[in-house]
Amino acid sequence: FNRSSHALIMDSSEAIFQAIKMACTSPRSAARQKARKQLNTAVIDSSFDEMLMRHFNIRDYSVKKWTLETIKALELSGLTCLDRMVDEGLICQSKDVVRETLDLMTHAKQFCDLGGKVPVLVRLACTHETTDIRRKAVAVFALFVEQLDAIADVLVKYSMSHDVAYVHNATEAVVTIEKDKNDLVMKFLMKMEEQALGRRIKVYAALCKAGATNLVMPVLLDCFKKATLDKHKALLVEAVGEIGMCNSEVVSVLKGFLADDSADLRRLAAKSIAMLGEGASEVVEDLTGLLKDNNSRVKSSAARALARMGVKASASASDLKKAFSPQCDWQVRLDIIDAFAAVSADEKQVTAMLMDNLQDKNGEVRRVVMNNLSRRRPPGDLPPTLKKAFQSNFKDVRVFAVRYGGEHFYESLSVKNALEKFNKSLDGEEVGVAKWIAEKQRNLVEVNAEDSQPRS
Repeated sequence: FNRSSHALIMDSSEAIFQAIKMACTSPRSAARQKARKQLNTAVIDSSFDEMLMRHFNIRDYSVKKWTLETIKALELSGLTCLDRMVDEGLICQSKDVVRETLDLMTHAKQFCDLGGKVPVLVRLACTHETTDIRRKAVAVFALFVEQLDAIADVLVKYSMSHDVAYVHNATEAVVTIEKDKNDLVMKFLMKMEEQALGRRIKVYAALCKAGATNLVMPVLLDCFKKATLDKHKALLVEAVGEIGMCNSEVVSVLKGFLADDSADLRRLAAKSIAMLGEGASEVVEDLTGLLKDNNSRVKSSAARALARMGVKASASASDLKKAFSPQCDWQVRLDIIDAFAAVSADEKQVTAMLMDNLQDKNGEVRRVVMNNLSRRRPPGDLPPTLKKAFQSNFKDVRVFAVRYGGEHFYESLSVKNALEKFNKSLDGEEVGVAKWIAEKQRNLVEVNAEDSQPRS
């Protein structure tokens, strides 16, 4: 059609009907787009409600989606069928139809009343399995500032769910909408005051993790004054560590719990301080005191916290060494060894402790020892404990010891004998280590030979 004949034909109700039918039902994308371009020149008003609704009511999900696309593309207003379409589209089993409905709501704010749709929108935002649909539902909320109270009410209900995913999605929705300066977080916090303390703590922590730390952290810290039950204190102590916001107030609160009568609270406080790392180094002395605690889990947590502080906890090195005992629980041995290696500035002492525990009876302890040794060059001559490890009953120790010895003490007769034994072994891993060390030495000799040649 040329422009004049096109306009003339679009003046016909029958022509408009056919174009709408094509725009809403054609399986060909090009045909749908062409029909919509034709409709751009037509005068379409509410008298075509029935026609559009008839297409939307077809059971084919694709036709429902194309009908919504057509309304959005033509920016049709004044349609009485729009609210009915949106109501049905939001609960449709087709994800594509739900997406298109949400997009239409975003584009058609001026003629789409949110009204009673808040509950179903919040349900989509909090429970739908598809991330982009959850985000689209949240984007719709941000457009309807006048409905914030209703939105906050329903989001509070979902944040009280026992399903962790629902709580996460609800708090993420609150924080996302807050980015549009709608004060939803503050409304949400006010409504949360009616809930039980334990539930509030979990939701406050989720809000902080979702990105509302500056607004919510003061409220969360205030809960410490109200918590009288150990279970609530435990939730709070764990929450502030997981959030990871390190300031003097947080550190001060956690420091107080390091001396609590409850072993579980002492352990959790040390665990949370470990998550804060170097920023909480002012409590090194308090953590060092916990190395004498009668509870092995408290000792382990304290050692882990010291390890996370690294050289800032160097003052604890001698206490860590005193606290170590082969008779300790294996987890305590592991954490103390790891902490001593992290905080001590005396490499000779660190290497000695690691070598002494290379043949620990627990595999996890041995793994930590080997990991720490592999990052260090041994000071001095071949340690007797390493030489002894060449004959260890633990295969992992033998393999590590011979490989480590071959890397750092290749000229030692004991190392060469151990490598020769490995070379004749029936164990493929031991043979592999011997070959690897031999190849490494050949490469080293070649490099040294090249470096020693005179340059022209």
